Amino acid sequence: MIQALARSIALLALAAAAPAHGELAAEFPAGSIRTREDAARALDAAKAEAAAIERAYAAEQQRCAGTFFVNRCQDEARRRRELALREVRKVELQARDTQRRLDAEERARRREQQPAADAAERAKREAEGRAALDSRERAAGEAADQRKAREQQAAANRAQSERRAAERAQREAERAEQAAADSARRAEYARQAAERKRAAEQYAKAKAEERAARERQREARRKEREAEEARRAAQPPR
Repeated sequence: MIQALARSIALLALAAAAPAHGELAAEFPAGSIRTREDAARALDAAKAEAAAIERAYAAEQQRCAGTFFVNRCQDEARRRRELALREVRKVELQARDTQRRLDAEERARRREQQPAADAAERAKREAEGRAALDSRERAAGEAADQRKAREQQAAANRAQSERRAAERAQREAERAEQAAADSARRAEYARQAAERKRAAEQYAKAKAEERAARERQREARRKEREAEEARRAAQPPR
C-alpha cells in the first residue's frame, strides 16, 4: 500500500510538472498554413516550441533524479516529450509542404510566362537588327557621297581630308585610352571580387569550425549526461 501511494504521488508530480504544448497545434491546425508568411511564422513558432519542450524535458530529468521511481518518472517524461515533439513536427511538415507547393506554383507561372517573354525578346532583336541595317545603309550612302565629293573637288578637300584624318587619329587615341581605362577597371573589379570570395571562404570556414566545435561540445555534454544516467542507474535503489 505504501508503494502504491508513493507511485500515485510520483505520477501526480509528473502531471503537474508536464508543460502544456498543445497551443501550437491549436494555432496551426491542418490546412491553416496557406501563404509563405504563414509558413515562416509556423516554422518560427515550431522552433520556439521545440526549444521549450527540450527545456521542460531537461527540467523533468533533473526532477526525476530526485524521485523514488526514477526510471518510471524518466520514461513518462520521455513519452510526453515525444508526444509534444510529434505535434511540432506535424506543424513543421505542414509549413514545408506549403512552401514546396508555393514554389511549384511559382515555377509553373514562370513557365507559362516564358513564351511571351521569348517572343518579346525576338521582336526586340529584330527591331534592333533593322535599325542597325538602316544605320549601315545610311552610313554607306553618306560615305559614297563623300567619296564622290572628294573626287570632284580633290584639291579643295585635301586639307579637310587631312583634318578628318587627324580627328580620326584623335578618336582612336581616345578609344585606346578608354579601352585601357576599362581594362584597368575590370582588373580592379576582378581583384575586389577575388578578395570578397576569399573573405567569404574564410568566413565560411570559420563558421564551419565554430559549428564543429559546438557539435563536439554538445556530443561531450551528451556523453557526460549518458555517463551520469548510467552511473545513477547502476546505483542501488534507496
